[in-house]
Amino acid sequence: MSKVDVNLVNKCLFKIAYGDEKAVTVLFHALSPTLRYIARKYIPDKEQAEDLVQDFWADIEKIAKGFVRAENGFNYLVKVMNRRAINRYKKLSKEKARVRPVDLELDGRCEDFSEKYALQQMVQSALEKLEEVERIIIEESYFENKTVREIGKDLDIPKSTVARIKQKALDKLKTLLKE
Repeated sequence: MSKVDVNLVNKCLFKIAYGDEKAVTVLFHALSPTLRYIARKYIPDKEQAEDLVQDFWADIEKIAKGFVRAENGFNYLVKVMNRRAINRYKKLSKEKARVRPVDLELDGRCEDFSEKYALQQMVQSALEKLEEVERIIIEESYFENKTVREIGKDLDIPKSTVARIKQKALDKLKTLLKE
């Protein structure tokens, strides 16, 4: 974003903080594509991503009041949207985890449904004990079949870091499941 645009965003944020509704429209036209991109980066469902963007705009006055004058307004808004998108992603991941049990292919090792269900519950419980980023990486890797590179792009971290965290999480899961 150019220097002029950053100044425009900063001015709009100050005006919005003091109740100027016209500044919201100006800011909306300047930032909507960027905010939609961020939402879609984390939330694959188009409607849910759009809901996230609308929630952002609904809270714009509160967001503007949290802006510090010395900051870059564009970067501030991008960080706010990133945090909101990550939090929404985590919330949706937890909801999915509750709705769908971990589906394991057990190759006949479980004699009946109750054994399979107990094993699924053990795995689910072990996943919940992982740190948030570890759980996200494991879920994306094994339940969504994403590559380390794709996960790194989603979380905005290097693929080598993703691979390291994934291995650490697998080691933790192995330990937890042996208990």
